[in-house]
Amino acid sequence: MNGILYVLGGFQASSVEAYDPATHTWTKATPMPNDRRISEAAAIDGKLYVVGGWGGGSCCPNNNLWVYDPRTKVWTARAPLPILSACGAAGAIAGKLYVTTACNGYSEIRPFSFFHVYDPLTNGWTRLPDVPHLHSYPVAGVIEGKLYVAGGSGSSTLGGSELDVYDPVTNTWVAKAPMLTARFQAAGAVLDGMLYVAGGASGTRKLAVVEAYDPVTDTWTSKSPLSIARSGTTGAVVNGTFYVVGGSDGARDLASMEAYHPRELAWTISKPSVATVSATGLVTAGAVPGTTRITVTSGGVTGHATLTVVAPHIPAR
Repeated sequence: MNGILYVLGGFQASSVEAYDPATHTWTKATPMPNDRRISEAAAIDGKLYVVGGWGGGSCCPNNNLWVYDPRTKVWTARAPLPILSACGAAGAIAGKLYVTTACNGYSEIRPFSFFHVYDPLTNGWTRLPDVPHLHSYPVAGVIEGKLYVAGGSGSSTLGGSELDVYDPVTNTWVAKAPMLTARFQAAGAVLDGMLYVAGGASGTRKLAVVEAYDPVTDTWTSKSPLSIARSGTTGAVVNGTFYVVGGSDGARDLASMEAYHPRELAWTISKPSVATVSATGLVTAGAVPGTTRITVTSGGVTGHATLTVVAPHIPAR
């Protein structure tokens, strides 16, 4: 957001830190009004919108919507979501916040498919057509004004492969070509107009599989696999590089980050660095220097681990 990476929240944490890639420096921003994890977030007009998620030892997620303005460094409460919400996805399209809800009761396991949009101009929420498939811990991205939601645990413990696309112009969902590999708790991001999905889990099996969806041809293409199979991970794109951070390989929590550049067609693994932050995950695209405690996010992170990230690797052209 505004060229700055914001990392926020975490397990019983409300901290917010901002990273400036131009100076490679971290600064502490105003903490969130309350701690939260597994929330949904997106940036609109230079402000950060964070909705839902679990806080502390609460049995249920919340429906709070908080907006952070980096110019005034103030969090402002806005109209709450009509339902409790977590485990879903969010995206900003044409100045509005679109939010899917996969968990809204006492359990993270039972999935839902609610879908709402928030208009900052009216400070109001509107319920939209439910997502056709169940997507709990999915990956999501906005491409050409449409919201793409893929995978998630859904109704299968092995994970889903369904891809649903929402068009706000027609107010309709359309099912597109399913992923080649069913999964949940994967990392996802939009790179060069395509939705990339990396890692994840199928049941208890951790995956290294990477594939990318091209909306022009409605096809998925296999890409170079991750160096380490991992789930409960998250991902983002910065400077044309796709970063996959943290997660678990099934035996231990991972502190590594992998970076993929489409021109190199290969993954590289980062080395340790310093600077400490406490976070739920990446809100704006990117991966940045620092050591951070990653917990569950809308991007699919589960549990928590210490993640070390070094400065982005930009390959020679």
